[in-house]
Amino acid sequence: MRTRLQSVLLRPVLRRCIGGRCISSSLALPSGAAGASEEFIVRSQFPDTPLPTCGLTHVFLDQCSQFSDRPAVIDGITRRTLTYGRLIDSIHRWGAVVQKRWAPGSPPPTVGIFMHNCPDYPVIFFGTTLVGAVVTTLNPSYTAEEVALQLEDSGACLLVIGSELEDVALKAFKLLTDRQLPSPSLFVVGASRSGRSDLRTLLEDSTAPFATHVDVDPSSVAMMPYSSGTTGRPKGVCVTHGAATACSEMISSPAVHWTVDPDMADRMLGLLPFYHIYGIMIIMLQGLKICSTIVTLPKFHQNSFISALQEHKFTTIPLVPPLLKYINECDDVTREHLQSCHTVTCGAAPLSKSTAEEFNRKCGSFVHVCEGYGMTETLITHTTPKEGSKLGYCGKLLPHVQAKIADIDTGAALPPHEKGEIWMKTPCMMARYHNRPDATRDTIDEDGWLHTGDVAVYDEDGYFSIVDRIKELIKVKGFQVSPSELEDVLLKHPAIADAGVIGIPHENHGEVPRAYIVKSKKASVTEKEINEYMKGLLAPYKQLLGGIKFVTDLPKNPTGKLLRRVLAETAAKEA
Repeated sequence: MRTRLQSVLLRPVLRRCIGGRCISSSLALPSGAAGASEEFIVRSQFPDTPLPTCGLTHVFLDQCSQFSDRPAVIDGITRRTLTYGRLIDSIHRWGAVVQKRWAPGSPPPTVGIFMHNCPDYPVIFFGTTLVGAVVTTLNPSYTAEEVALQLEDSGACLLVIGSELEDVALKAFKLLTDRQLPSPSLFVVGASRSGRSDLRTLLEDSTAPFATHVDVDPSSVAMMPYSSGTTGRPKGVCVTHGAATACSEMISSPAVHWTVDPDMADRMLGLLPFYHIYGIMIIMLQGLKICSTIVTLPKFHQNSFISALQEHKFTTIPLVPPLLKYINECDDVTREHLQSCHTVTCGAAPLSKSTAEEFNRKCGSFVHVCEGYGMTETLITHTTPKEGSKLGYCGKLLPHVQAKIADIDTGAALPPHEKGEIWMKTPCMMARYHNRPDATRDTIDEDGWLHTGDVAVYDEDGYFSIVDRIKELIKVKGFQVSPSELEDVLLKHPAIADAGVIGIPHENHGEVPRAYIVKSKKASVTEKEINEYMKGLLAPYKQLLGGIKFVTDLPKNPTGKLLRRVLAETAAKEA
């Protein structure tokens, strides 16, 4: 590619069509001249789709009203069911509660949700956005200190919790009081230990008032999930109604995916956490938009997971790579459990080629594995199109999306097959980080490109692969080493069940790789054997010169993403 471009460097613009989409290359000056630049911008190969201008809740509200008797959300443990009719009524009733506490002329209030997945979660979420207030979602595994920090940072004035989390919430309130900060009004879903009434009583009260109609401004903030914290202090990500509704429409484009007819009565597993952007956009929003029946599970337990597969015969199953790997390795999950399933979506972390291949062998080609890529800051930008996937790739750009792969050192845009940081432009981009203008400027440049911090590569067909995180790259004597590359090699060893690689300081080399390894069940392998295995597969500077540590498990967030910073903290203590 670069060789061909050398002969036309004096032409101002070169457009080359590759795989059905165009790469634009702006070539201002001859190579080596002052100010010379070369830019490859990858645009979606799919036609742009009209984008809605409604509020977030109205993406599904009108269509769902046609299926008022269909189960909308089922609690996979208790079997408690909300039909679409009851769901819509409860959304309006919660909207009225929020409006009652919204002082005239004041900014939109922020409502916190601190619950595990359950049928009431979409009620609170979409009842809040219905009236133009802001939702902030809290991880139900948070400690009281973490809850207090997010409540303080977000300014939430209402907090809805699951009754099982009441003790944590009350401890968080005490921390706020000790700091002379206000606590939000508390609403409890379920049996309260402190004597508070069950919010479900109000939501299911047919005499309770409905929210008054609000014309929501698409540019106003709808939700404020917090970034995962894998790269530092969590930050509130301000996502507008316009961004979220645009993403929903882009995902639904018939040019990208087979359209799911609401009359088909899709059945979707609701296991992935609803506080995470994956659960918000793919399960709650898209699930309700196509009038699916969503079966919620509060967390992963083998028995409840397998029981749900058997009972509900899901047609769509959103998963993360560790769950696909679990299905591959679990003898109790068979092809029959997935015989009704047409689509498995997979995101939140890269899916290894070996895991995808093993899933296809076990479950058959009738299940379409739809990978995707996105972040809290961009929502969803890539997906596997209906014509098929490429193993090891997260898919193609959605309609309206632009990307470029930037050289990590110079920022210059790179052609296919060269690794660099992926920069994005999309209608789904966050408006800003909440109260963090410096972090916003560090993430979105003056030309409107959002710098993801992810290392990626793309091919001639427009498929992208996420390789690593920039901050996680290990510099060995000036050479960049990808932890994910080393992990992929390690995971192919039959005695290794899981692996995490980080860089540790080295007096002569700057940094060297260290591996934390979980052995396979009943496997016996030594550090020496693993080092010999690696020597035959990787260059000398990629060897595990920082040593190997055998552990029982690896630190991961609830969506299965490896928390390398926790491994780094462990390594620092071991030094």
